[in-house]
Amino acid sequence: MAKENTGDNAALDTKWSMIEERFREQLPVTARVVKATLEYMLVDVDGLSGVVELPAFDFSPLGKHVHDHDYINRQLDAICGRKMLLTIVEFDRQSERLLLKPHIYLFDAEDEQKSKANAVLRKMQPGDMHTVVVNYLGPLHATVDVNGSEGRLPLFYLSRAPIYHTRKILRIHQTIDVMVLDVQDSWCELSMVHAQMFEAAHRHLKPGEIRQGRVVSLRPEGLYLDLGDIIGMLPVEMAVSGYITHPADLYHRGQELTVRIDYVTAEFMPVVSAVPNN
Repeated sequence: MAKENTGDNAALDTKWSMIEERFREQLPVTARVVKATLEYMLVDVDGLSGVVELPAFDFSPLGKHVHDHDYINRQLDAICGRKMLLTIVEFDRQSERLLLKPHIYLFDAEDEQKSKANAVLRKMQPGDMHTVVVNYLGPLHATVDVNGSEGRLPLFYLSRAPIYHTRKILRIHQTIDVMVLDVQDSWCELSMVHAQMFEAAHRHLKPGEIRQGRVVSLRPEGLYLDLGDIIGMLPVEMAVSGYITHPADLYHRGQELTVRIDYVTAEFMPVVSAVPNN
């Protein structure tokens, strides 16, 4: 029991340290609305309870409904569970007091966050390198913040050695370098292993070399493969033909292919071609 309490206290200290750091650097925090009334809101900030005193949001977008209290109450009920950006006004660790104010008006915050995250994702390409911050550790994957968008690190892309939990390698708020493997609509898949091996891997690339590759991303410009220590691309014009125009119509993630390295781009991306099966 004592060990469990020690662990809980350490986790709580870490959360309050994050609050102190955000307050000192005047950075916003993300909170989930637990309760919303016309006088105040209760929010959850990574497990810490906080209070937002009204006016917490701008009612002007409600137009003709702005004086309809029943309508506003329904809107307040709908707000519960949503996330918003908040600025820390004051806090006290001893009394566990956390007072916040809106960083962006509530009705705009979620859309703005999504817009920024989508803009970041649209610019990403497999093989890109990023420095990210760890914000969740689970048994099968970790999640990280990639300039406001969500990145996921599967367990097997954290270490080549067998591990049973992401916390054996990472810690919350740790800054790490990763390589982009795939980009989805609302998140991206990343690899710490490939980022760590990149410098050594690109120096040993040899045109004409035959490699086994596993498909990690299917995109309009081609398909991307994990070649073991580096990511390579099979261009769409060499991957499909005829009425098939997108690699996803012919290949699938996880598929194994034998490929030949044709050349290496200026960004050290090996461009490959498929080796026919005998």
